[in-house]
Amino acid sequence: MALESTNSSVDAWEKPPSEMVKCNVGMAWVDAGPVNGSSWILRDDHGQPLQHSRQALTGSSSKMESDLKSLLWAVQAMALQENTV
Repeated sequence: MALESTNSSVDAWEKPPSEMVKCNVGMAWVDAGPVNGSSWILRDDHGQPLQHSRQALTGSSSKMESDLKSLLWAVQAMALQENTV
């Protein structure tokens, strides 16, 4: 069983431009497992966390499908935040 990180090529977090926020989305894929994980974190230009969430993903037949489900879930979750983001 091998774990793969979708952001394994990223060396360090880079802050967004001044007065903007940045959302990072992550996904953990286990090839042989029925459950994978997804998370997102929203930070300001000082690196301070503003919001975050995580969830288990099920029913993905490939790493790409899990990546896309993770991204869709993160966008939907942030859209529900309306006035706070």
